[in-house]
Amino acid sequence: MVKIEFYGWEVGARKIPFTTLLTDKGGLSLSEAKSIKDAIIDRDEIKVISVASKEKAARIVDEAVKIGIKCRVLE
Repeated sequence: MVKIEFYGWEVGARKIPFTTLLTDKGGLSLSEAKSIKDAIIDRDEIKVISVASKEKAARIVDEAVKIGIKCRVLE
């Protein structure tokens, strides 16, 4: 498993696309994805999720950065 750390957001970050990204590509339930989005954007918390492969993690990070989420793959 590969871990992705979400540690912040840019002004204008797109919340709904981020939640959709976590459900569609991250394999999370809608409630889990919304909880992570709320923690990052509303409470400035750091959240970590696990995904199956480095390739999947890289795709999620690339898309998240494009919609204004600060994140990185943890090695």
